Amino acid sequence: SAMPWNPSSQLTKKKTFLFSNSLVSDHSDSDLVTQPWTCYFYSSNNEWRPSISDMRSGSSPWTYLKILVQSGILTCSKNCIEVQPIFSLTSIREATGDFGPDARIGEGAFGVVFKANIHHTNFAIKRLKQVVNWSCLKVFPPFTLSLLSRLRHPNILELVGYCMESGICCLVYQHMERGSLDNLLHLQEAPSLSFPERLRIAVGVACGLQYLHMSQQHPIIHGDVKSANVLIDKFMSPRLGDFGLAKMWPFKSGKSYTKLSSKALRGTLAYLPQEYVRSGRLSVKVDTYSFGVVSQDCGYLMEKELVEDAMSDCNDDVVKASQHLFDPRAGSFSVVQAPMVLRLALSCVGKHCARPEMTSVCF
Repeated sequence: SAMPWNPSSQLTKKKTFLFSNSLVSDHSDSDLVTQPWTCYFYSSNNEWRPSISDMRSGSSPWTYLKILVQSGILTCSKNCIEVQPIFSLTSIREATGDFGPDARIGEGAFGVVFKANIHHTNFAIKRLKQVVNWSCLKVFPPFTLSLLSRLRHPNILELVGYCMESGICCLVYQHMERGSLDNLLHLQEAPSLSFPERLRIAVGVACGLQYLHMSQQHPIIHGDVKSANVLIDKFMSPRLGDFGLAKMWPFKSGKSYTKLSSKALRGTLAYLPQEYVRSGRLSVKVDTYSFGVVSQDCGYLMEKELVEDAMSDCNDDVVKASQHLFDPRAGSFSVVQAPMVLRLALSCVGKHCARPEMTSVCF
């Protein structure tokens, strides 16, 4: 039998990865035909191309594609989005029951999310709304997908691939087994989260936002941070998802914000600061405010008026207020860490000038 394919040992020169909308007709007897994406490998000097036996041995083709993608070995033609494989619309329709209600697991401002099992792997398929013609598709994917494809962090939901066919645009993500933080906190049938779990989630969200704000040449602003967009994996680790409003802003002009039209104000209002709601001026401190609200979601009975009343009744004593506000479903809590979380949350939802940036937020 063929030896398992070792990309690192066999690839010494940059290869080109070209996506195609047609099936690999010259290898109809291989498993490659049934994969949810279609691809060809080309060598710049024709010295190497993986054989079908290479692809079938040792591990799945997806493992090798991912290794090549993440190592930067693969590039693409000018009409293809860098690094992300194309999933066929046929495979997505089959895996979601033609986008049927049984596969539907959520809906947001930008799309409907379906659970799909493709080749024994669970994915979350987001079918984008209001994408009805190819002119829309040509505007959306190049920037957004190239941006999303560069995000690699334990607390960022990874984009696995995409599909653009027949006026339908889908984004394919990792599937998070435990669903959203919002559901875990508020659905009666969901198991209660302990205080350590809630604290771990808050820390993870902070780390994810720090990464977005610092990892690229320019800060990436999420713009729609809320408990419903914090997805939890089977290890109870949070992943920030739904980058519908994500933008990358150059700050070389000296301004700390970019003004958005009112149509862009699509984040949930409870998680947005008033200066953003009024003016549409987006900055990294919008994410800070939203994080503050998520932090209060994690540990406290969250109505803003309740927090303000408790602080007033306790003469602004954060330790006493945290004891009154703490969610009893979380069980016992740390008398040191609980006030710390509340104090941090309150600073994050404060006035813009006093609000910290996520790069300085730490637990």
